[in-house]
Amino acid sequence: MKTGEKGSVRQEHIPLGILHMLVATVLFAVLTVRNPDAARVFSAMVEHGGPLATPLMPEQRVAIQADIASAFRAAFLTMAAFTAAGFFLAVTNPLKRI
Repeated sequence: MKTGEKGSVRQEHIPLGILHMLVATVLFAVLTVRNPDAARVFSAMVEHGGPLATPLMPEQRVAIQADIASAFRAAFLTMAAFTAAGFFLAVTNPLKRI
């Protein structure tokens, strides 16, 4: 690296926006498949930045929290798959990086 190059290295990789979009898609797909009401509640929570304004019955709240937790597990598993793919590419050919 030469002096004055700002310390950055150009890498060829999949644009991060696509990966973020895929994780969000997995999150909302799992929510919608498991419980469409949970998807609506979670979407409202994200839009309004906090707890849901309308009260839920305790058993509904527990079910929705469980569905949201499982959707986040699937999203984090997707991120772990990206990491595993990057590791596999780095091990097989150090010149190819995600």
